[in-house]
Amino acid sequence: MGVDKIKETEPLAKRIHVMTDADLDWSFENGNSRAKYRLNTPNQNWGYTCYVDPFPCYSMDRDLVECIAEQVERNFPVPFKPSYFILAHEFDDRCNGMASYNHIYLDGADRPMPIDPIIVFSGKRIPIHPGMQRYLIAHEYGHVVDYNITYMRKEEINAMDEEYAKMRGLSLDQKMGGRKWHTNIGEIMVNDFRVLFGNFEPEFWPHPVDHPNNSAVVKKFWDEMHAKYAKDTFPPWMDKDEKK
Repeated sequence: MGVDKIKETEPLAKRIHVMTDADLDWSFENGNSRAKYRLNTPNQNWGYTCYVDPFPCYSMDRDLVECIAEQVERNFPVPFKPSYFILAHEFDDRCNGMASYNHIYLDGADRPMPIDPIIVFSGKRIPIHPGMQRYLIAHEYGHVVDYNITYMRKEEINAMDEEYAKMRGLSLDQKMGGRKWHTNIGEIMVNDFRVLFGNFEPEFWPHPVDHPNNSAVVKKFWDEMHAKYAKDTFPPWMDKDEKK
């Protein structure tokens, strides 16, 4: 089931959602009683389910999320902007945050399906250092930039990985798991973004490649991406009557 129109993008302040204990879902479904949040964005006709450990946690700072998100959204605007969710509990896989997307199914559309990005910040058992928060907000937005670029290029999500690995002088590595994160090309890509489009926590560089501040090749690549794709207008193949 699709939608008739893509809803107009809400202001940043309205796209930031602070989840509390009251939002935790403990329902019993098909033998699954795991604690979870159901996260909804304006264009989704389904809820994103996020499983968490129910242990009480500290949340990210909502005002800091808005401050850094405003900067990265200004530095690299995109047409399909994310909804941000700040959780009061920790992901059950212990990650700090995540970005994902859903396709927007337009009734009668025969063009690439638009995307509806989401960024989720995990709660933590001890207060979260502001530097970690600044890093994470910019990092996760980098994934959303990747989604938008590949969409505007009419490619599948992650299609840029091979191109990026070649530019970075690496063999393509998309593996995730224990001690695999630092070599994953998608994570290298968005940490390059995090440094070059705001210089957020630049001293944190856990990857086995040159720091982006020291790489003319990486800077040139992102200069070209910015010149071509840093815009908040919808791509030309989307008719005006698809937006309210």
